[in-house]
Amino acid sequence: MKKLTDEEIAAELAALVRQAEGTIALVARTEDELPPPATAWHDRPAPLVCRTFAGTVRALQVTSFTAITSHGRHGESFVPREEARGGQEDQSSILAFPRGAAPGTFMHDIFEHLDFPQLATEPAACRQLIVKKLARHGFAPTWQEAVFAMVQNVLTTPLLPDRPDLVLQSIVARKRLNELEFYFPLAAVTSAEVKEILQAHGHGGPGASSLEFTVHRGFLKGYMDLVFERDGRFYLVDWKSNYLGTDPADYSRDRLAEVMARERYNLQSLFYTVALHQYLAQRLPDYSYESHFGGLFYIFLRGVGLDHGSACGIHHDLPAADFVTRLSRMLVTA
Repeated sequence: MKKLTDEEIAAELAALVRQAEGTIALVARTEDELPPPATAWHDRPAPLVCRTFAGTVRALQVTSFTAITSHGRHGESFVPREEARGGQEDQSSILAFPRGAAPGTFMHDIFEHLDFPQLATEPAACRQLIVKKLARHGFAPTWQEAVFAMVQNVLTTPLLPDRPDLVLQSIVARKRLNELEFYFPLAAVTSAEVKEILQAHGHGGPGASSLEFTVHRGFLKGYMDLVFERDGRFYLVDWKSNYLGTDPADYSRDRLAEVMARERYNLQSLFYTVALHQYLAQRLPDYSYESHFGGLFYIFLRGVGLDHGSACGIHHDLPAADFVTRLSRMLVTA
């Protein structure tokens, strides 16, 4: 590449000036007009000054519903302790399946990874998944039939008495989210404030009245077992492996209402409702609670049976819109 001389550079610049037709000009500057050379930063005298932080550091905590409601229970665990191993002599019924945290985790794992419509099209694939999960969680393969029957009951039983078409088996993978993790900004709130709003909207009871906590501003963290969409409405599902008895009546609506209140699942469901309400409001441009929220189901897996329909093992609730709005304003900070 040829190096241009000063004269050649000046000639090219002059040609540009002529082409610009008076819009630019070429001016030669003298040495006196040039700015002084910049002084390197390390040559400048700059006294060091220690800056003092005058702001406020605000600690934000991350908590969960379990942590909040564990207060005031005299050291009891929020999750009922069911450590009995179940009746090993009868492995044909899910009612005899071992109880406790490990069996509950196993059941959650099954429904998290199960392709619901596949139950009808490829039942053998469902059985293979069950055998695989039994082995992974340390349960005998002889439980396969009992677990498969439980899965059939749960996926084919209508969730609502007036909606025979609303069955989980019809929910394809793209219409569901499993183990949906959420965080929402939690306002500073006390148990007295929460109890007041619960009682005002008919959600009192023993579980609410015994609440004792103070939560500082931070974040509430949790997981929703399943969220699915059907006909433009979104539903929340929480799997429960609790053993309540051997009779269908032990899993009736009235009995489930008692368990929901005693174990504070009803309060948990309200927190989850607020979380899903916030989640949908951020993602659906035309979202409204009345149009898009279909409610929540607490499904007690051992008690669901196609013969009994939604009358056994399935607890459904759809909190009033004004209540959810008021609770959201109390719990969620901007």
